[in-house]
Amino acid sequence: MSFLTRPVFEFEINWKNPVSKSFAFDLDELAIGFGAEVFTSLQTHVAQGYKFAVELQTPAQIDAFDAFTAALRGRLAGFWLPVPFAAVKWKAAVDATHFDIEDQNLRDTWQDHPDIYLLIGRTSYTSPQYQIAKITNVATAGAGAERITLDTALDPQPNARTPIARLHYVRLVDDTEEGQFVKEGFMTRSLKVVELPLEYTAYETGELPIYLYHFFTNAPATYHWRYTSFAADVASGNELFSKFAINHGSLAESAKLENQSLKITAVKDANHPFSLFFPIPFSRRLNVEVIEVSYADLETQTRRFTGTVRNVAEEGSKLTATCDSWANVLSRKVPLMLIQPTCNYNIYDLPTCKLPRAQKETTAQITAIDNAANPPTVTARLLFASSAHLAEWTAENWFAAGWLETGSALNFEVRTILSSALVDGETDIIQLTLNTFLVHAAVGNFIQLLPGCDGTAETCKTKFNNFVNFGGFVAVPTRNLALKGVNVSVAQGGKK
Repeated sequence: MSFLTRPVFEFEINWKNPVSKSFAFDLDELAIGFGAEVFTSLQTHVAQGYKFAVELQTPAQIDAFDAFTAALRGRLAGFWLPVPFAAVKWKAAVDATHFDIEDQNLRDTWQDHPDIYLLIGRTSYTSPQYQIAKITNVATAGAGAERITLDTALDPQPNARTPIARLHYVRLVDDTEEGQFVKEGFMTRSLKVVELPLEYTAYETGELPIYLYHFFTNAPATYHWRYTSFAADVASGNELFSKFAINHGSLAESAKLENQSLKITAVKDANHPFSLFFPIPFSRRLNVEVIEVSYADLETQTRRFTGTVRNVAEEGSKLTATCDSWANVLSRKVPLMLIQPTCNYNIYDLPTCKLPRAQKETTAQITAIDNAANPPTVTARLLFASSAHLAEWTAENWFAAGWLETGSALNFEVRTILSSALVDGETDIIQLTLNTFLVHAAVGNFIQLLPGCDGTAETCKTKFNNFVNFGGFVAVPTRNLALKGVNVSVAQGGKK
């Protein structure tokens, strides 16, 4: 179950075990006066932290807990935690939005902390039976009683046996999890969490920004990938942005038209466009937009960054892309065209290469998928076996450095082809080695295959018959002839 788009922790906490509670004070410095600087501290928030244990008594509960933490995708993703020893004790029902509790001076303290949400009822692994409501007021209700006013009508009403807990918005302190098997199928997991006081109101009122990430390539090979760092899918501008573990570095604000660099980090995933840069760089330009919206108004978009992905680095389970804004072109001292023997253009880019992809692409049907291979492979039967181009398609590495497309909409996938070869004993079945495994494709699916280009003049002539549009300089040598190699000789008997 979730509340305000965030998951609720539904696992039984053993509060009888030693539980530690900590407080972190948010103290801001304020400069006073115009002479010598004098500072005073202003306390704005007190963040509470907890360390507790969860007893998982069946394999199903262990699997459910693993699924819960895996869905958080990082320690900065928050969730709601019921804290029973910060609870209230029910005394009498009044109506759907009011009930009385025993006097605990809550009327003077309930606004001191942001955790003004109550979880009313008991959680269960199979069927959560609880309600969540926000405290809007607490007042005296006669001797020994206080009356709580809620923003939501309760149905059913709580009674003397109904547990009522304060609900805290927290995140995991560590990326690692600790657990101990007590016996077969029985596990104790230890957790450390810290409260996120600034995000209570921010998420509810929409003040906290939601970031949308749009990656795309230009025609003729046009693809779009849309993600959001929010915990739920977001529909904005008639487009769906899927939740994903992705974030970015600081965004610079400037009134000048100058180049900006931005780092975007995403969890390693075969469906993400960053994976196309491994093990060889993606042969097309990958554009990126970072868009900001609010939870209260998802349709009002503010573009915070627009540019291209320059390179992607692999960092363990994450991929980090370095992106340049469009203003990068203004900072170049020379045109983008480099004086080099290989071509400067991207294959099938109509404004430069001028080679339509329809002239070279072909269709095949998957006959086998081996995602366990390293790197993964796909075997496919070419559909136009009678074509005069069959000899080209089955030639060794004809499709190398090209790419494979399959699926549509949410099942669309594109992979870089590392190598291709005719299967022994066959005339129209080829094996393709891919940069990463396929996720949605299955045997029998149709795929589009596009041959790649290594950028050499010979390939442009013989493979693509497109030398008239070659974007390189064939007369440039591959090495500097003005430099002569130095032969180093070491005298015998010396120390070095």
